[in-house]
Amino acid sequence: MKTLFLRWCVTTMLVVAVAAATVIYGHGAFTTLHWFGQAAIGCEVAIFVLASCYAGLLCWRIDPFTEHATIASRNSPLYDKLETLLNKAEWLHFAFYIVPYFGLLGAAGGIYVALQSAGLSADPSQIQRSIALGMQGVGIAFAPTIVGIALMIVLAFEHQLVVHHIGCALKK
Repeated sequence: MKTLFLRWCVTTMLVVAVAAATVIYGHGAFTTLHWFGQAAIGCEVAIFVLASCYAGLLCWRIDPFTEHATIASRNSPLYDKLETLLNKAEWLHFAFYIVPYFGLLGAAGGIYVALQSAGLSADPSQIQRSIALGMQGVGIAFAPTIVGIALMIVLAFEHQLVVHHIGCALKK
């Protein structure tokens, strides 16, 4: 039975449910977000989807090795296959490491938009417009950062799930 893959499936279903609820309730906030924030969130989600699918593939490939009660000796082909899978799991580490940086890039873009709108004049309508643009910049700064941190947590869990099971199979 593919127990590791099933754990990944349950995790993915929970993430999809939370993401669906977020999209349903936060759709209006996303559509009014500046294009820079939308691009940052789009990059984060794309990296997350690719890395999560890769985690599922690794879980599928690891399951046959973890189901057997044999200990892999360093000279066996089983050990070499597990070491290869462990090396491939480092791409998950890279993904959960890089995702929050897209959030920080979105934050930098939001701060840039907020600072660009700071050109104030004595005209009250200009002040109101500058405050509105500044608030849009703050929204750009927060939204990608929050999304990046949330996706990083899920990818870190998936990475740990894969690496832990390989480690148990290798009996390190």
